Amino acid sequence: MPTREAIEDQVPLADAVAMYRAACGHASSLQTYRKHAAEGGRVHLGVSIPAAKDRRGRWVVPRPALDRGIATELERLAGIRQATVDYRNHVLRGPENVRVDTDWGFYEVRGAFHFHFDRTDAYRKRNNGTWVCNFCWTSTQDEHGREECHTCSDWGDCGQNCTLSAIRCDECGTRLEV
Repeated sequence: MPTREAIEDQVPLADAVAMYRAACGHASSLQTYRKHAAEGGRVHLGVSIPAAKDRRGRWVVPRPALDRGIATELERLAGIRQATVDYRNHVLRGPENVRVDTDWGFYEVRGAFHFHFDRTDAYRKRNNGTWVCNFCWTSTQDEHGREECHTCSDWGDCGQNCTLSAIRCDECGTRLEV
């Protein structure tokens, strides 16, 4: 029989999801977590956490793992908020070719430019991301000198801007071959 301490160290999955949602501001449905627990014995609440059924048949997770998951997610969210503030102040974070998540989407630095992807713009079909100059922070012009990929030539838009050959900023004269 498990000790009282071991039982107290376990949190019912429904309570764990409610705690995670309250601390982090988001979570999937309880049913999704139950499904993941049943299929793989683990749930993701900030980190991958083992889940098991207690004597009463309820899904439970270890409290220390839940606390670690909440702390990890809060740290991730703080990084996203800071990246958003930095971007508003025209400060780019992270090395080249690494996606930096923000409140509105993400950006990725490539040489003298960065690719700005706004989820709302994409959802409203305004654009699927834009290139911005790192020096003058203006939108750029795309040069298209490559041949279409197989998908574009046969079926339509591949969504990868496959004909893009260069990016240029008319404002400051910067240019990048891609």
